[in-house]
Amino acid sequence: MNRNRQVLKLLASAPLRATLLASGRAAAFGKFPPLRSLLLRQRVLTAVRRSVSVFHPAEAQWVPALPENLLATRGPVFLHKSARMALVLFSVLGVVWELGGCAGKQDSPRVGFAKGAYRQILDRQQHGMPIEARDVRPLPALSAEEHERLGDHHVRHGNLMLGFAEYNRALRMEPGRCGLAYKIGLLFLKKGFTEDAARHFEAMVDRDPTDTWAHVGMGQVHLALGDLILAAAEFRQALAIDPSLWKVHNLLGVVYDRRELHGDAVAHYQAALQLRPDEPAVLNNLGMSYYAAGRYEDAVRVLRQAVQTGAKVTRIHNNLALALAKLDRFHEGLLAFQRGGDEARALNNLGMLYLEAGKPYNAAYYFEKALHASPVYYPRAHENLKRARLVIAQGRSAREQADILIKPASIRSRAPRASLSASGATRR
Repeated sequence: MNRNRQVLKLLASAPLRATLLASGRAAAFGKFPPLRSLLLRQRVLTAVRRSVSVFHPAEAQWVPALPENLLATRGPVFLHKSARMALVLFSVLGVVWELGGCAGKQDSPRVGFAKGAYRQILDRQQHGMPIEARDVRPLPALSAEEHERLGDHHVRHGNLMLGFAEYNRALRMEPGRCGLAYKIGLLFLKKGFTEDAARHFEAMVDRDPTDTWAHVGMGQVHLALGDLILAAAEFRQALAIDPSLWKVHNLLGVVYDRRELHGDAVAHYQAALQLRPDEPAVLNNLGMSYYAAGRYEDAVRVLRQAVQTGAKVTRIHNNLALALAKLDRFHEGLLAFQRGGDEARALNNLGMLYLEAGKPYNAAYYFEKALHASPVYYPRAHENLKRARLVIAQGRSAREQADILIKPASIRSRAPRASLSASGATRR
């Protein structure tokens, strides 16, 4: 019992907090952990002597004896139940002391809480407030224009639902804002809700028959449904109200291209470029209109101009490669494909151009290169390679059949000439 009391006094010393933290688990099993390391024994002995001489000067007479006896023990030191419970208690108190007990001392090197600050933190946590009291000022409310710009940003990045929410906020703030209702209806079209878009634009026309964007929206609905005549009528009506809308000229060009009226389409694309010079979308459409009309040199020129605008649109590079292939400039077409995508996809696309040009051997070569260039299995290139090999096999079979049919005819045609020459007949 006397030794247990000495152990409890030893546990009360401040420099042994680290030892208490390590011995808390072992104390629950009723034994003090054996300290077999000589260096660790020496460090603990020094800490005990310094602690007792400072905090317990009245007990200094047992300092030389107790640590030597305690630390010299190689096996576990079994304690009385009360001492064992006290050891666990002091271990827990040591953890609490390490977390925040020493913070109030001025000579502590740790950064602690000021007096009463911990109580304030607890109160803030209970009320769901941030721990640190900050002067957070509320952000100013956005205007309708700012909500619309934010909605445009979401739509450009594919977040149609967030864009729809921002457009609705802006429309509630300014119900008559020009073009905003049109953007909401256009989102219905992009999501594939054609009937909802039609009802939305019809309501816009009913509210204001002179609303340009209402007619533009109705034209786009008809264009999505494939009714090109009604679409062109709506677009022309919109241009009659406001001739400065380059987008409407561009849409009319698309309608005329689908109707294979490429001359009218080119005229509207050029009108759009006069209002909006170097617009990549219009240049791309103009180039493909030239391509559809068989004007491949003009198509290459305009599509190169679209590329030079700096627009990073894969479709423009691919269309340029198509036009170059029509001029048998396949190497330049490969470079255009490579600028618009990765190497494997570019090789596969070039193989398709060769296959469509009736050159299956070249196509098979580039399909094989695409398979080797792709880091993963490329099923499309594999299927295209099978198609090219099938065309090669069919071509060989057709030539063999042609040879079988041609050889007897040639033999028959030479026999009479031989007899004629033998008889001495000539052609003059």
